[in-house]
Amino acid sequence: MANITLSQFDKKIQEQKDTYNAIKWRELETGKIYTITHAEFFNTQFGKACVITVDDNQKVWAPSGLTKRLTQDKNQFPRYVRPLGLVLSKKNSSHSYHGFDLV
Repeated sequence: MANITLSQFDKKIQEQKDTYNAIKWRELETGKIYTITHAEFFNTQFGKACVITVDDNQKVWAPSGLTKRLTQDKNQFPRYVRPLGLVLSKKNSSHSYHGFDLV
C-alpha cells in the first residue's frame, strides 16, 4: 500500500493537469504585451521546455528562444513579452519561428 492519501494523490494529479494544460504560444494575441510572472523549466527528450505564467495566471508553453532567454535570466520577474507571430529566419528563408520582444 502506498504512503499517500487519496486527497494528496488527487491534489498531485490536479497540479499535473494545471501544468500540462497550458495553451500554446501561437494562441496568444500577436502584438499584445503580456506580463510574465513565473517560469517553470522542464528537461525533455528534445531539450529544455518552459511553461510561463502570464497576466491572469494563464499558463503558456514558451517557444524555445524565449525558454533560452529566460533560463539565462532566472528569477528576474516580472518580465514583459510581446508575441510577434511567425517570423522568417534571416539565415534560412525556408525556416520560420515564433518571434517575440522581451523586456
